[in-house]
Amino acid sequence: MIVLGASGARAVDQNANQQSDVWEMLFQSFGLSAAGDFDADGFSDATGSRGSTDPRDRLSFPQVSLRSVNHLPIIFWQSLRGKRYAVLSSINLSSFTSTGNIAIGSGGE
Repeated sequence: MIVLGASGARAVDQNANQQSDVWEMLFQSFGLSAAGDFDADGFSDATGSRGSTDPRDRLSFPQVSLRSVNHLPIIFWQSLRGKRYAVLSSINLSSFTSTGNIAIGSGGE
């Protein structure tokens, strides 16, 4: 299994609600429950915060696709400009290891 996760320093969360304060300001999403799913996209608001997706847009959710490029499997995802991403792998879903370098988001795929 392959998992995509945000990397680097922890998000600022001064109100300890498990969601980035910057994300709350950016999307005016104060007061949302970390376990909730305000936009009903199937992802918790805490997951939306980590992925920097819009909590009011059900079409804005973490998406990863696997494509073949020159017969090699390549992972693609929609990134946020400047956000750091790491691809992790696991064979047992209890421990994860990094598969390579940190990718810096470009704001595209």
